[in-house]
Amino acid sequence: LELTKYVPNEEATKDFDLPYSIDLEYWNPLPESSNKATLEYSVDLATTEFKVGDVATYNFKLKNTLSTPIGMTVATLRLPGAFEIDYNNLETLKSNKVFSFFEVVDGNDINFYWR
Repeated sequence: LELTKYVPNEEATKDFDLPYSIDLEYWNPLPESSNKATLEYSVDLATTEFKVGDVATYNFKLKNTLSTPIGMTVATLRLPGAFEIDYNNLETLKSNKVFSFFEVVDGNDINFYWR
């Protein structure tokens, strides 16, 4: 904070207070990109035109660019509000070891975990 065009004098600054309060919270869901990233990913839809009741398939690809294993990886896939999650398909993918674990958060966010 900066006071502009304020010329203090000795009498004015004796009991001068500037009442203010600041309460900040910051959360960035998108971390800064790095050209040294160890993971590459892409997400796209198998088709882009739908009718009510159609099945939409997301193609989600995640690749480790290192020649060595990395620690646990977490990826979040956010679906549009009108989409419905097929839990049976997710369980099938999990049992086929496509990913280690998944959870649905807030209805349309799917967190995938790899170990």
